[in-house]
Amino acid sequence: MEIDSISSGKKGENLKLSVKNIYEINVEKIAAELGKSVIQNVVLLGILAAIGGFPVERKYIIESIKENFSPKFINSNIKAFEKGCESLSLCKVY
Repeated sequence: MEIDSISSGKKGENLKLSVKNIYEINVEKIAAELGKSVIQNVVLLGILAAIGGFPVERKYIIESIKENFSPKFINSNIKAFEKGCESLSLCKVY
């Protein structure tokens, strides 16, 4: 779903009344730049952690990645998480 289609027209106005901010972030592109489209979910987790008000501190998420992922996937998932956190400052907010 495109953000532009959400943010324009009556549906967009209703959505703006329901939420504080709408963030436009191309998670698929970020994951592809990291070389693995399957890490989109970890990129999203990083974005959520960076928005604020997320119930788990970043350091605990990274600790959990280290404890729960296979050793060969730890670094790529930590990079995906960090890239998600960084991407929030670069995104368009409606």
